[in-house]
Amino acid sequence: MSEDKYDFEEMGKLFGKRLGTAVSFDDEESAFIKGIQGAVNTGARLIEIASLGRHGVARNFGFSSSVNSEVRRIAKFNNLKINVHISPYVNVAGFDNRGFSPELRNQAVREVKAAIDFAYAIDAGLLVLHPNSFMRSLSDIASE
Repeated sequence: MSEDKYDFEEMGKLFGKRLGTAVSFDDEESAFIKGIQGAVNTGARLIEIASLGRHGVARNFGFSSSVNSEVRRIAKFNNLKINVHISPYVNVAGFDNRGFSPELRNQAVREVKAAIDFAYAIDAGLLVLHPNSFMRSLSDIASE
């Protein structure tokens, strides 16, 4: 390697250890564990676990305690940082196009609590939440 030029293989080795990857999960817990192991095998040092499945459907973080402890062991053994990303569709304000709904709000609060519990169980670093609480376009607000 020269001092000022990198070939693609060297760049992959350099950046692959610094950049993270996202792992989403399906219905099967074993596929989720395999996804994390696959990311570790490619050299990832940061994984963000997203609560969206492959088809953009929000999932709950209700994994069994054995899966949580396995994820924690994989992370500890491989010096891996894990972040958790809650669904971008979570609506903690409880408002939709029909107005306020306590059921919608309570469902969102349960989803956020499950993500917090999961992040705690696996000893995650960051918990990312994008609250979807403003349900109308900003363009229809009269300027004052």
